[in-house]
Amino acid sequence: MVNSQDELNKRILDTMLSGKGISPRLSDLARELSRPRSTIDLRVRLLEDEKIIKGYRPVVNWEKLGYEIEGYVGISCNEESVPAMLKAIKNFNGCSVESVFEVTTGMFDIFAKCRFKNYEEIKELRRHIRMTDGVKEIEVFLLGPCYKG
Repeated sequence: MVNSQDELNKRILDTMLSGKGISPRLSDLARELSRPRSTIDLRVRLLEDEKIIKGYRPVVNWEKLGYEIEGYVGISCNEESVPAMLKAIKNFNGCSVESVFEVTTGMFDIFAKCRFKNYEEIKELRRHIRMTDGVKEIEVFLLGPCYKG
């Protein structure tokens, strides 16, 4: 059993979440944490066995794919409209819809993380959403640089 509260495990997870030393580059992780590779290898394998590390995902360079704009779309709608709204967002072809959330608190009922190639795609998504019955309000939040503390 892995002790997820263990300080080395926390350091391993924090370092991996920052993008360093993700398998199969455990040598980089070991070097970063100043630990033997065998120790890091064992700890990572145990974290995987305990399903604390559930997988590895690629880091996509969205700008290289032409998606220069990252943002979120908040939608207020009637409760009975939520299923149709989720379907409308997921099936929209004008931008890359990365994640769609049904919200339980706050002013929005649905929140979606999207990537856009240009401002016309944002306008097109807004038009598409407005065509769905039950929409009360749409708000688009565009993000600038991310500063991690």
